[in-house]
Order: sequence, then C-alpha cells, then structure tokens
Amino acid sequence: MGNKRLTLKTIKNRDAIHPYSRKAQQLTRVYQRKEKMARKEQQKSVNPIGDRWLWFRYAFDEEKKAATMKDMHELIKLYLA
Repeated sequence: MGNKRLTLKTIKNRDAIHPYSRKAQQLTRVYQRKEKMARKEQQKSVNPIGDRWLWFRYAFDEEKKAATMKDMHELIKLYLA
C-alpha cells in the first residue's frame, strides 16, 4: 500500500471533498491514526512497572548498600498494604 497519506499536511484541498471520496477516506485514516498514536503515548506515560520500581527505590533506605531478605519482605508487605 504505497503512497499512503499519514499526516494532514500531505492531503491537499481537504476543505471541499465529497463525503465518500478517496480523500475523505484518507482523512478518516489520518484522524484514526492520530487517535491511535495519542492512545499509545498515553499508555506509555502510565507505566505500572516503572512506578513500582520507583516506589521500591525510594522506599529502600539509601544508607544501606544491600538489602537482606527480611528487608525485602518488609518492603513487599508495605507495598501490598
């Protein structure tokens, strides 16, 4: 499917188009793509794994060099509570 129009800039004379024309179909594809890209960007910004990692990083005492199993179990219980 070569020559696909992916942005509004590439579609010329988009003001006066017939509702069922090829140009109208191109415009609907462009708008659907914009919405899809916005949804993907929003999903990237809400990252539960990254949030979880940051929570553990800041909850752990920075003075300690390494965590023991007991410390990790306490942090996990605190996180799940």
